[in-house]
Amino acid sequence: MMKRPASCLEPEAQISRGPSPAPGSGRAAFVSYSGLVWTVAFPAGKTADDSVADQTRKALKELDSRLAKAGTDKSHVLEATVFVKDMAMKDEMDSVWREWVPENCGISRACVAADLAPGDLVEMKITAVQPEAQISRGPSPAPGSGRAAFVSCSGLVWTVAFPAGKTADDSVADQTRKALKELDSRLAKAGTDKSHVLEATVFVKDMAMKDEMDSVWREWVPENCGISRACVAADLAPGDLVEMKSLQRCFARVQSAEHLYLTSRLQS
Repeated sequence: MMKRPASCLEPEAQISRGPSPAPGSGRAAFVSYSGLVWTVAFPAGKTADDSVADQTRKALKELDSRLAKAGTDKSHVLEATVFVKDMAMKDEMDSVWREWVPENCGISRACVAADLAPGDLVEMKITAVQPEAQISRGPSPAPGSGRAAFVSCSGLVWTVAFPAGKTADDSVADQTRKALKELDSRLAKAGTDKSHVLEATVFVKDMAMKDEMDSVWREWVPENCGISRACVAADLAPGDLVEMKSLQRCFARVQSAEHLYLTSRLQS
């Protein structure tokens, strides 16, 4: 008899941890579990003369190495956050990023400016999957950007949202509504909705904007569907006051699994 569908992750799966990049640091080069792989990348071998493009290539080379050690590669990256030292560096980083991402393998990616380790201009945080997994990628928000509107795999959906249609006169509340409207649209295209959001990170231009963002967020979240959410201040793309990253389960997959389960019960 078919068992009732459980989590998309396998509870019996073992956690695999890569070697530490610095003994005693409490960090690992990668961690994998139930087919998913988490890793970070820094510009290994950086020099004081490096440009942003140089450091981006070095970070991506390090990322390729870590992914290979974890048993996967860049064509199986699901989502990423790229941190740059200054948002003015984003275009130069992007030019290298676009060259690195394989065709038809757009990644759900955010880019924010933050204070980094001394000498670092670029750092990255990545979620990937093992090669045997099936990946569905949404359309690119900008053709040739190496990004995707959403990426789904193993019953989960990763996406980011920006205040589409923003204007210079927008308040924080206005941009939050626009970002959440864009998020709703991307979730619908991915076969899910806001009642299935699991966790999110909201980036605001200034922490003084958090209360105004929160007032709109509270209206948007459905009753009894509280989300595990962080909010941090970071420098964002020009004109943006709010950006979001979120992870949700794929409602269409859940419905399909439930249908198979109920059908098997009726036939038994």
